[in-house]
Amino acid sequence: SCLMLIQRAVADSIITCDLPAASRPETDRETSPTRRLPASRRERILDAATELFSERGFPDVRIDEIARAADVSITTLYQEVSGKADLLRAVLWRGVQGILYVSGHALTRAAAPDALDALIRVFVEYSLGTHGRIMPVFTSDLMYLPDAEQTQLRNAQADYRAEWIDAIRSRNPLLTAADANALAQALFGFTCEVIESPELRSRPGIADDLTAIAWAILDPAGLRGAPPAS
Repeated sequence: SCLMLIQRAVADSIITCDLPAASRPETDRETSPTRRLPASRRERILDAATELFSERGFPDVRIDEIARAADVSITTLYQEVSGKADLLRAVLWRGVQGILYVSGHALTRAAAPDALDALIRVFVEYSLGTHGRIMPVFTSDLMYLPDAEQTQLRNAQADYRAEWIDAIRSRNPLLTAADANALAQALFGFTCEVIESPELRSRPGIADDLTAIAWAILDPAGLRGAPPAS
């Protein structure tokens, strides 16, 4: 089947892709600078909520834990947001709008043949950065928002995914939109697994490795120049 052909081509591409040599020694993990906390009160609250939601999931995080992690009182927290669901909403919209904005900015400076390269570069940097923590939150916790808001967020996510579909098909026009979407979803799923693993996130050279694997997933040799079998 078409799906099996795509899966086989992606699997072969990942297995045979050459990962770059680590760009820094193992000991660099211990000397990396401490992440700077936001200066504003609201940003600290959102940062704390993102961290806790990504670590434990929305249902298992209490509002007082978020306040404590943000170094504010519960009263102060409620001056900024109406509750935990409001925080989840803000976190998810920040993630979707953030990646849309930075990707759109990169694409305006990229020629059509380079669109996929631009998307991959931005995606890898974003995923391994502070806001990358939002990706698993979106996957696991979107369901806790009202249906109408879930639809709005999914529509925004679909706008982002459409850029990937277009860029993938620009490199391989014989792929259908559904094929390209399947490849993009495979990359997103793989990256979420990396993000949720502290060991993988801190692996020396992980950005270069993830970039190489992204190319292996999105442009597998087994799908070049031949349409997927029906």
